[in-house]
Amino acid sequence: MIGKPAEALPLVDQALALNPLDVGSALRMRCRSYLVLGRYKEAIGACEKAGTFEDLWVVHLYLVAA
Repeated sequence: MIGKPAEALPLVDQALALNPLDVGSALRMRCRSYLVLGRYKEAIGACEKAGTFEDLWVVHLYLVAA
């Protein structure tokens, strides 16, 4: 969210390890980070996973963009 998507990816992994029950927001951040980095294939996978945990319009928007 602050323009450092490569640095966000390890933090997403840490967040998932610390709180595996709250995966929706972490996967959404992973999706967004991959998208900003231009890693579209990985972004699609992350966005699809995020969409299974939370039905937010922004997840669908990221998926369409990827």
